[in-house]
Amino acid sequence: MKNNIISGFFLSIAFVSLLTSCNDKLNVDSTYLVSEDAYYTSYANTRSATAALYSYPWAVFENYFDVYYGDLRAGNSLSKQSNVSANSTMDYIFWNTTSLASQMADGWNSLYAVVAQSSNVIVSMERSEEKNPDFCGTEENLRICYGEARFIRAVAYWYLADIWHDVLIIEDPENYTLDFQSIAPSPYEDVLEYAARDLRYAAQYLPDDETAGEGTACSRRLTKASAYGMLSRIYCSMAAYARGGWFSNSLSSSTGSSTTENQNPHKSEYYTYYASLSGLGVSTDAELGKALYQLALNAADNCISYADAGSYSLLSDYEDISLVGHKQTEELFAMQYAIGWETYSYGGNRKQSSWGFNNQYLVNGLFGANGGSYYMSLSLLEDMLTPNAPDSTDTNGHTILVGAGESGVDRVYGSLFTKGEYYDRLANGMVQLSGIYGSLSTSIGVQIRKFMVGIEADTGYPVYQYNSGLSQPMLRLADVYLMRVEASMGLNDATSTSDATDITLFNKVRARAGGSAISDDGSISFSTLLKERRMELLWEGLYMHDLLRYSFYDYTDAKQLLVSQDCYSSYTCVGNRGDSTLTTPTEAEYTIATDGYTYTGLGDNRRSITNWTFWRLDYPKESSDINTYLTSTPKNGDYQTVGIGGLRYYSFDWSSQFNAD
Repeated sequence: MKNNIISGFFLSIAFVSLLTSCNDKLNVDSTYLVSEDAYYTSYANTRSATAALYSYPWAVFENYFDVYYGDLRAGNSLSKQSNVSANSTMDYIFWNTTSLASQMADGWNSLYAVVAQSSNVIVSMERSEEKNPDFCGTEENLRICYGEARFIRAVAYWYLADIWHDVLIIEDPENYTLDFQSIAPSPYEDVLEYAARDLRYAAQYLPDDETAGEGTACSRRLTKASAYGMLSRIYCSMAAYARGGWFSNSLSSSTGSSTTENQNPHKSEYYTYYASLSGLGVSTDAELGKALYQLALNAADNCISYADAGSYSLLSDYEDISLVGHKQTEELFAMQYAIGWETYSYGGNRKQSSWGFNNQYLVNGLFGANGGSYYMSLSLLEDMLTPNAPDSTDTNGHTILVGAGESGVDRVYGSLFTKGEYYDRLANGMVQLSGIYGSLSTSIGVQIRKFMVGIEADTGYPVYQYNSGLSQPMLRLADVYLMRVEASMGLNDATSTSDATDITLFNKVRARAGGSAISDDGSISFSTLLKERRMELLWEGLYMHDLLRYSFYDYTDAKQLLVSQDCYSSYTCVGNRGDSTLTTPTEAEYTIATDGYTYTGLGDNRRSITNWTFWRLDYPKESSDINTYLTSTPKNGDYQTVGIGGLRYYSFDWSSQFNAD
């Protein structure tokens, strides 16, 4: 078992011939393990090493686990399964996850593989630089490569901390392969600051823009806009945590009860440090939260400034997010999968095979798709659709047979399979996909259209079961626009904003979706913002993270948003237009009277959740069996001291003020 963990955690980076997406300059030319002396000898070779970080190590997390946690757990999906076994994907919907939950260990190992492989690139570069300081040609080239690897490591740490809270910081994988069992988790806020430090470095040294994306089609390497955008996301997480008064108390017992003896001894250093970065006075946790919101706002504005000056822009058509081989001008960071690469183990975009409905028109019998029992929750549909509204037509001429509400008809068309609609980019535009929302005999059950690409005849590129060829967004410009609005509200400790910049950015997202704008003299409420993020970022694994941030300072209301996501007996959902009766759910079930199926969704057992179970999943059992410090109460002490009680925390040097270098 230990060998399995170490292989997931601390593999030396395996360079595979990825033929990445539509960009020859992202190609990785060597195969398997290579020595530093043989490989880190030029800028071109080193850029190939960092190119590998855009796909393979993320494969399991990005294709499965991000949706399990970010969408299923957040109530965006229900499932029509009559026999639900323990430790299945249903546990994410039920909030019944244990340390043995489906895909949990794979998701954890996938993220730590990203950490390990990113760190391995960094360490290998450092050693090569000691031997030959000019091996990358120029200092600028060298810093770009470091910046890419540090950016990607930071993103993995943000996910790890947001999902499991206090996690292990591993800077040099080689130092920990033999004694993984002795590492203790670092507190949540330290993990995020570690990630922020990496991103500040990336923001300093990544290029301002890559106008051609280093290719003529769709691929895009990281830039300053990417780093500032992700930094805004991380600072918003930290700010919400501080706003709730948790920032100096994250070393909690496994039951979630924070106590005085668990208080982080560096509270005063936190205040001084973030006051210096933000330019605001900080002497309380509330002021610390404002300082971090200011940093989030600054980062978002920097991102938008670099994006506007460069080659980034919102896509004009929301459906283009799911278009293979398209120049994705909105993607600040994306998985750059190789079009035409079909080997399972090397990774590829499996969103279609994981979540698509196995309909003959969508996959044409070429391969299976495994999402046939998953449907959009009625709570989500209530947000996105207006029941019994007149038919609407989007800006591209598609007739949406139900009202689109605030979501906008373009976004509905690009996100959901609705009854009776033609999807002209799928099935070669010849077949009306009237059965794709469940089955020909099912009168309810709306499935995900987003990231479904169809077959080769639809895309013009090879499509395989384990790789649709689609570049998978991890950070989009629309996300940063909305994150900027959240930071603005948080900075003012407000539940709404009338700031002109906030309204302009919000309306850009709304306009592209085909939705109604907020008037210039109006305001955006937090509930409206949260709903907008839910609709805009559907199936990108982010809604649970949004609820998590909210729960840090208003746990009661954030929980209520979850526990109130029940069926409504009088609600008419897309796909049945009044011909079905929905009954009140019991014991975490939805019962649909028309077809006799049981739809499982968020239900009564959620009502026992605590802030601690809200904030973190259990650590995977195979990891906690080896490292018992993952499940025991962390020992306290000065985090700058190594070896307390046999534990090793990552040690920040606060005196250096987290210098980017």
